[in-house]
Amino acid sequence: MPEEYRVLDATSSEARAFVADGLAARRPPDGNRLAGVEALRAEYREGFRPGCEATIAEFDARLTEVEVAGVPCLETTVGEPGDGAVLYLFGGGFVLGGPFEDVRFSAPLAAGLGLRVVAPYYPLAPEPSGGNCWTPGRPTGW
Repeated sequence: MPEEYRVLDATSSEARAFVADGLAARRPPDGNRLAGVEALRAEYREGFRPGCEATIAEFDARLTEVEVAGVPCLETTVGEPGDGAVLYLFGGGFVLGGPFEDVRFSAPLAAGLGLRVVAPYYPLAPEPSGGNCWTPGRPTGW
């Protein structure tokens, strides 16, 4: 066994049982790990809504659904944006979130830079995406 793995070997049986019990408690009884994902995402979205709405009001931001190179996106602008745009990839570990939930970052960014901030709606895990939302090359229309 490599030296860096010896710590795991020294884990007590009590600690291993604690971890196993915790994992078992989180495992859905029917084995369907996707069953609660949409509910979790909806709860996450609603939890962020008040902060997002406050940010939109504070910056007088405009949110517009756009398509860039065939990819649906949310464009955030403040005032009269200059030429160019910022491509913003929202957080959430590719499991949660979306462009709206990160408007609390994209609106101040749009205001500070004086540019459009464009955030694509990309596929979230664990669902299969059926392909890639990114098109090689520079998107047209920016």
